[in-house]
Amino acid sequence: MDDSMNSSYIIKNGLRKVVPYYDINSTRAKGHWFGRKVIDLLSGEFRTRGLDYYLQQIDKGFVTVNRKGTLITGRAVTHLQLQGHDILSTKSHLHEAPVVYQESIPVIYQDEKIIVINKPSSIPTHPTGRYVKNSITELLKLQENLTSLYPCYRLDRLTSGVLILSKDSKTSGEIHDKVREKGVVKHYVARVTGKFPDNVICDRDVFHVDPKKTYEFGKGVKKEALTVFERLKYNEELNESIVLCKPQTGRTHQIRIHLNFLKHPIINDPLYGPNGSKIRSKIINSDEVSPEDYEILRKEYKQDFQKLIYESTCDECGYISYKDESAENMIMWLHALKYGTKDGEWSFETELPSWAEI
Repeated sequence: MDDSMNSSYIIKNGLRKVVPYYDINSTRAKGHWFGRKVIDLLSGEFRTRGLDYYLQQIDKGFVTVNRKGTLITGRAVTHLQLQGHDILSTKSHLHEAPVVYQESIPVIYQDEKIIVINKPSSIPTHPTGRYVKNSITELLKLQENLTSLYPCYRLDRLTSGVLILSKDSKTSGEIHDKVREKGVVKHYVARVTGKFPDNVICDRDVFHVDPKKTYEFGKGVKKEALTVFERLKYNEELNESIVLCKPQTGRTHQIRIHLNFLKHPIINDPLYGPNGSKIRSKIINSDEVSPEDYEILRKEYKQDFQKLIYESTCDECGYISYKDESAENMIMWLHALKYGTKDGEWSFETELPSWAEI
C-alpha cells in the first residue's frame, strides 16, 4: 500500500496524508467583532498566521465581507470595520496532519440511529485544529455513505476503542446526557510500566495544562476525578502490566494523569509516560502550579518544536511542513474496551488490542 495515491490523500510509510486543499470558512460577525477592523481581527484573534500572510490573503481576494448582499473584496476589506449581520469569509489553503493509515474503520454495530466503531489510535473524533478530513466523523461518513454524524462522547486522538456516533442530533444528545450523568459504565485497558497493584482506587484531582498558552489561560482548573484500577496481567520479564481502568468521572486525560500519579504511566504516552516531560509530571502532580515551573514547561515546549526536522515550504501559501513521526510513535496503549448503560439498555465491547497480549 505504500506510496499509493488517490485524488484526496496519499498513503506513505503507513500514514494517511491528506493532499493540501482550499477551504472557505464563513462566519457571521460576533458582537465583540463590531467596530473592529478586519485585519486587526485576523492577525489578533485568529493568530494562526502572521500579519503579512493575512495582507497577502486580502490582496488575493481570499478574504471577503458580505454586507447586506454586497460583496466587499480586495484592499477595501483591510481596514473595514465590521458591523452586525456582516459575514466574514476566508479562503485558506489547508495542510492537515497525517494519521496512521487503516484500510477501513471497524464497525461493531449499526442501526438507523447509531453506528458503533472500534476507533483506531491517532485519529481525532471530530474535526479540530489540523485535522478535518483526517477525523473519525469525516472518514466514517465517506466509508458508510452517511451525510451527517454526531459523536456521543469524545475519545482522545491517541486513544482507541469503543466509540458511539449518532446519525441524528437528538439521539446524540440522549446518549451524551447518559454519559455525563454517570449512567454509563466505561472500561478501558492500558499497558503500563512496572508491577501494578492488584486493585487501586485513585481520587486525585486532575487538571490539564496547555503550554501553547500563557500561565493564566493554560494551567487549567483542578477538578474532582475518580478511577478504579485492576491489574489483569503482569509480565515479569518486561516488567509491564495490563491494567483495567474504570473511570467514574470523565475529566480530560484522567486515566493517563492518574496512572502517572500512581507511578505506573502508560509506556508510550507522549505526555505522561516515562519518556514524557518531567516538569509536566511535576506540575500535574503538584497541589499548586507555580508560574516558574509553568514557564519552564513553556520553554521546553518551544525547544521541542524547534527540534522538528524541516521538510518543505508550500509554494502556494508558505506553510512550513516538518518530517512526519513514524506510524509506531502515533499510537498509544490506551483502549476503550467497553461502554454500556447501567440499566442494561445497551452495551458495546471490543476484543483486547494486540498490544495487551503480553
